[in-house]
Formats: sequence, structure tokens, C-alpha cells
Amino acid sequence: MRNVVLNRIGEDVYALFDGDNIIEIKILRPWQNQNAKTGQEYCARIKTIDMRLNAAFVDLGDEQALLQFSLPRPKYIVEGLAIIVKVTRPKFADKLALCSFIGEASPKAKCPELVKDVADWGDWPMPQIANQDEAQKIQDLLIELGSNIVNLKNGGNIKIDKTRALIAIDIDAAGRIAGGTNQNNFNHKLNQIAAQEIVRQIKLRNIGGLIIIDFVGAPSKLESQNLIEILQKDLKQNRKCEILPISKFGLCEITRARNGIEIGDILGDISTKAINAINTLAQKLQNSKGAIIKFKISNEINDFLQNCPFDWQKYLHENIGGSYEVQIENIENFEVY
Repeated sequence: MRNVVLNRIGEDVYALFDGDNIIEIKILRPWQNQNAKTGQEYCARIKTIDMRLNAAFVDLGDEQALLQFSLPRPKYIVEGLAIIVKVTRPKFADKLALCSFIGEASPKAKCPELVKDVADWGDWPMPQIANQDEAQKIQDLLIELGSNIVNLKNGGNIKIDKTRALIAIDIDAAGRIAGGTNQNNFNHKLNQIAAQEIVRQIKLRNIGGLIIIDFVGAPSKLESQNLIEILQKDLKQNRKCEILPISKFGLCEITRARNGIEIGDILGDISTKAINAINTLAQKLQNSKGAIIKFKISNEINDFLQNCPFDWQKYLHENIGGSYEVQIENIENFEVY
């Protein structure tokens, strides 16, 4: 395994390679100033307890986090108590950071305070700068993960939809040409290929929580067991995961422990569109040979860039050079030419 980092304007993308394949990625945006990072440990103080949520709001210092209890709350966990917690998911948008309980803090401990820090890349190996081929693979993957539809080998696709309660993954045979003329055989071959890709997408997208897979047809008992084995092979390796038997309707329920922010939540943000626009502009400027580049952006992207938390214009001026004209248009995204 090797950790490769692609430094982009506004973000760093860490990719964990297994041979030539990317198996996981992490996106870090320093300007978002996420005080609490996954894996950090804090001496925190309990501010309030919410009986309805079976959770406590804890003070980490610069921000609050939510500590949820899987079992009834221990009676000694009361407001004002100093405890040690571990961050399991950083703050994102309007959602508080999540943490797990490690134990009580020493009465003499300074609280709140960070007691154990982690590297930006977590427990991965020390990163190395991406070469040209690796950088292209990372960029291609970011485009793939920005869509909720993934095409399968020899036709068909899977669609990944997120709701407030769960992740729904649907398998569609549209355009598939492989699998034979027997309908049962066709369905099972499609389900096998889809199951392998679903495992890959769950890991790449860092999906956690409740996942529902809708397989094609009604798999037999033997076929169901085969599909479960495909799902279990990788999903249970590095994270708590429970996979229930496939129902007679072809539905499979999976619960997978959350660990950090889902990639889809990051890529679906307006900041991603703006960062992609800036980096595309930078590439065009590098090859402009003195020509003035047209930079057309939507009103939404323009609003973000006008109040951008990092100085992208200064970076382009000092590191890229060249000339460009910004044009605000009634378009969905951006155009650079």
C-alpha cells in the first residue's frame, strides 16, 4: 500500500493505492479549519445531556461535539464531567463532530484540551507526491465519485442515492449484453459484477450507516450466499460491518460503522465546483502561451469565489501567471477556454 497526495488549489487529495488501483481517498481542505479531525482524542467537558437522543453535547475547546451512547447512558456521566473522547467524524456543514467515549479524565487534567493529535492522512503511510499517471487517476476518480451512477463492465449500472435515513443502491440491467440467454443466469451474473463494484464504491465513497442494496430478480439461496460472500470479503476487513441475509425480494441490508465524512457530502458542496473551476483555469493558463483565457462561471460559483476563504487569485498570479477574463453567465457550472 502507498499513500499518494495530489496537491490542488484549495485542497489536498490523499489516495491509498494498492498496486495500480485506488482503494480509498481522503480530501483535506485546510481553509475549512476543521478543528476536530477523525482519530484525535480530547479531554472534553460535558455541557448538556439530551435524554431524547441518548447523547451528550461535549465541549472540545473551539467547538462542540456530539457523544452518542449505544447503550443506556452510565449514571456517572453527568453535566460538567471531564472525559476523554475520540473523534469519529469531523464537523461538516451544520452537523457537529461525532465522538466516542474512552474514559474519565484525571481530576487534574486541563479541560478542554487536545490530548492526542493525528496526521492529516490518518493511519495511512507517509504520503508521496503524485506522479503524472497517479494524478490523472485521482482526477478521473473524483469525476466518477461526483456522480451517483456507476457503469458496470459489459453494461448495466448501479445508482447510489442518499436519503436522511439510509443509502439506497439500485442495480439496473440497462444495456447489458453479458450473462447468457437464461434469465436467472443473466440476473446472477449481473448481481455478482454489481456486488463487486458496490464494495469498491462503498469504500471509495466512505459510506457508513444503513445501506440497502436492491439486487436484480429474486436470488436463490445459493446465489444469495454467493453475493453475501462477495460483500463480506472486503467490507468487514477494516471496519465494523453487519450484512444481513438477502430477502426474498432481493433486498440486502448492511450497517457499516461511520468513519469520517462521506466523499459524496464533500463533492456535493458548492466549494467543490469552485475548486474544480479554479484548477481547470490553472491548467489552461499553464498552456495558454500568452493568450487570454475566458473563464465563464455560474452566479453560484461567483458568489463563492467573491468570498473565497483562500486567496486563489494571488496563488494564480504568483505560481501560474497568464491572463484571464472572468465572465458571470447563467450556466450550471463553469467553462474555461
